[in-house]
Amino acid sequence: MTLALSGNTAYPGIQSNTTLAGTGAVVFSRTAGSRRGIEGRGVGRTLTVNPQATIRGGHADLGASKLAGSTMTLVNNATISADVSGQSINITSAATMTNAGTAQAVGGGTLRPA
Repeated sequence: MTLALSGNTAYPGIQSNTTLAGTGAVVFSRTAGSRRGIEGRGVGRTLTVNPQATIRGGHADLGASKLAGSTMTLVNNATISADVSGQSINITSAATMTNAGTAQAVGGGTLRPA
């Protein structure tokens, strides 16, 4: 399954500990308008990305909610790829990332850790 996030301010929230499993992908597409991303909603949420899953694209944020007091742990066992030229995937400052997979910037994209 591929979840394509292309709308302005498209921010699915992680309400509880969540795993992106199987060969699933989250693709941040389009390069204009407001940023999009995946965010933790509440304190202590964890998003685990399993080995064959992928998060890719650009113009996106991974981390805590825009709501005050939220935190998120991102556990990457797969691939996070900022692969859109001139765009970035940002790990927000309220997120903690553990990387046992690949976190990369290719094709002119930028990956910005917190």
